[in-house]
Amino acid sequence: MKTFSLRFSERRVAQWAIAYLAVSWVGLQVLQLVWEVFEWPLTPLRVVIGVLAAGFPITVVLAWVRQPADVSKADPAQTSPTPGHTAGMLTSVAVVLVLLTGVGWTVRRSLDRQWAGGEAVLEIGQLSDVGDFAAAIEIGERALGILPELPVLDSLLDAVSQAPIVETDPVGAVVSVRAYADMEAPWVELGVTPLSGVRIPRGLKRWRLEKAGFETLEVMGDGGVVLNVTLPPEGSTPEGMVGVPGGVAGGFITAIGALVPLAYGDYYMDRYEVSNEQFKEFVDAGGYEREEFWLHAFMEGGRRLNWSEAIERFVDATGRAGAATWELGRPKPGDEALPVTGVSWYEAAAYAEFRGQSLPTLRHWVQAAGTGRGGLIIPSVTSGEVGRQRPERSGG
Repeated sequence: MKTFSLRFSERRVAQWAIAYLAVSWVGLQVLQLVWEVFEWPLTPLRVVIGVLAAGFPITVVLAWVRQPADVSKADPAQTSPTPGHTAGMLTSVAVVLVLLTGVGWTVRRSLDRQWAGGEAVLEIGQLSDVGDFAAAIEIGERALGILPELPVLDSLLDAVSQAPIVETDPVGAVVSVRAYADMEAPWVELGVTPLSGVRIPRGLKRWRLEKAGFETLEVMGDGGVVLNVTLPPEGSTPEGMVGVPGGVAGGFITAIGALVPLAYGDYYMDRYEVSNEQFKEFVDAGGYEREEFWLHAFMEGGRRLNWSEAIERFVDATGRAGAATWELGRPKPGDEALPVTGVSWYEAAAYAEFRGQSLPTLRHWVQAAGTGRGGLIIPSVTSGEVGRQRPERSGG
């Protein structure tokens, strides 16, 4: 080891290594500037870096082999390195290591900056075109951390992301989100209310608000939703129902026309459609025989029908009381959990009265269904699994 250190010092291998690394470092700095100015592709720069990296060990070996050395012929008494030799060797090794670190950092920084300003921008655009906004944001934020001064990255991120504003009363609710169409996707926790300044992918979302002692709320909205919600106390929401905030409902409904905006208060709506099994409970309870559930006048062709005339019209395929799609006064086997069909508005109103509820008006439907977001909801429903789940029994 002593002989090696002496030979290392006398052959000036360290000096050659230091010189090579210093020249490489300066050259890489110049090349980086040139590449950034002309926005050339990264491949030639990577080739240059590879050549420089391969040249370092070659330079060290050549310096060792070709430099003359008389160490082997020296007096054995002189082969032991002096303190000066040892200090010089250690200094040379330290300088080499520092320069290696500097060159490595320069190479990494150069490649990262070139990637952030070139390939990353292209990748974000491609991912945006196919609607993979989450991956585009991931790449964009990484690139922005490397090149924060590049304005195009901010613009691209704005194009693929949105920033929600969520406030609750009381504060401190946990805010989670997932894609609207993916019912199996895990919830992603964003933080607690009041929440703002968080980037999430564009598109329709399901938002969940949770706080101990209060009902968990799920609402629909895009990535830039603005929510200001009062959390209801735990246990205050009727079973099988969801709360819908009040407001002013209006707008334009296809085939109906414009609705005059009207204000209304908060209300609850069943989470699922009425199933065949639930409607049969109404039938079995004598719903078609108890006039107290049928509160509305029966009209047919401009003529008002009496109770007896009207009730005779509400029969199934076999002439028994029940939905028109039933047979023998009951749904077809296997259809019990499916939504009931083949009932008139009068029958639906009577069923609601039986449950102690009432049918929603058109404006209630408009607000609860979010018809103004149909352009976002319909593609999600038709392309995913939303709406295809077999409804559970909801109790009304």
